[in-house]
Amino acid sequence: MQYTKIKLDKFYDHMWESERFINKDDLIRFDKIYKRLKPCESILDIGCLDGSLTKRLRDKAKMVVGIDISSVGLKRARKNGIKCLLQDVESGLSFKSDSFDTIIAGEVIEHLLDTDYFISEISRVLKKDGRLYITTPNFVSLGRRILCLLGENPFFEASFSYPCKSSGHIRFFNKSLLVNFLEHHGFRTTYYASDVVVLNRSGMLQSAKLATWFPSLGRSIIIEAMPA
Repeated sequence: MQYTKIKLDKFYDHMWESERFINKDDLIRFDKIYKRLKPCESILDIGCLDGSLTKRLRDKAKMVVGIDISSVGLKRARKNGIKCLLQDVESGLSFKSDSFDTIIAGEVIEHLLDTDYFISEISRVLKKDGRLYITTPNFVSLGRRILCLLGENPFFEASFSYPCKSSGHIRFFNKSLLVNFLEHHGFRTTYYASDVVVLNRSGMLQSAKLATWFPSLGRSIIIEAMPA
């Protein structure tokens, strides 16, 4: 079988053409961030997907902008009335310095090779008293811990094509790594939470309440941070 070098925009376009954009876990993560948001002038939503969650931010800010690498996602976001731009964040953010009061990067950093540049660009366009909300899958969630103990693959991906349902994750974090990484780039963590604790292999059996009590076991990490 012959393979060609993958183009990431085409990979994510194909993914979003064949899958639902927003699921229950996304809603839980978003709601926890939404409750923390204070009214402000401007919000940047990095990885806005179809804009169905981004549009809820318009009652929190006078200007809301979404960016994504997927043209399929942005086509749907525009139908949702979202001002959005096609951007590959690993090539930088096309905004002036100190442009946004709030930046949300939900389930993005795990897809990136150059995470240093990504955070440095966020730091550049975020105002000095602004807030960053970042979420990413938890490397040490309860489900992954159990799979590791059983000698099973804890949802790691060998490539963009294997296992067959690849999400394109290439970076993996737990709370301490993400907090320390952000601190390395001049941010201090002001809030930490998780979404759900998964209780079975399929992911259908899960508990948001357990994630509130034991966030270190939750599926995703939710961090609020400010420039130190």
